[in-house]
Amino acid sequence: MTVILGIDPGLTGALAWLRDDGVLLEVRDMPALDGEVSATMLAHDEEITRNRVTLAILEWPGLMPTKNNSAKTLRSIGMTLGTISAVLAVRGIPCHRVTPAHWKNQLGLHSDKGESRALAMRLWPDHGDRFARVKDDGRAEAALIAWWWLSKKMGQVA
Repeated sequence: MTVILGIDPGLTGALAWLRDDGVLLEVRDMPALDGEVSATMLAHDEEITRNRVTLAILEWPGLMPTKNNSAKTLRSIGMTLGTISAVLAVRGIPCHRVTPAHWKNQLGLHSDKGESRALAMRLWPDHGDRFARVKDDGRAEAALIAWWWLSKKMGQVA
């Protein structure tokens, strides 16, 4: 059995474990401590070990300086991506990177996070409560990132 770990990075991001048959095993918020993603908490996450993750799909946003992306923001995003990538490497989990625009476009989504939450609730109604709040968009997107990979692998997405 293949278990795919979908990762929406960032302090409001999340992790989602999806079996190769589309069953959502678990979804949880990104472990953070003192305003940073915690490498220690992530590296010791029991779900990564228990579910035998075979592949991680990490959303990899563009890091272009803009009026909305200060140097501090870019540094924070870079540190987060580096932390997650390092933990995956140390745990021996292969990682595929995908831009938000790419996976969202292929699933017919836009920048509206509510669309992601709605799709996640339709795909996994038994876990709908995990995506119900506005702030649960990271959970929904982590699950959808894994779903995108699975759909792509099975030829359902172009």
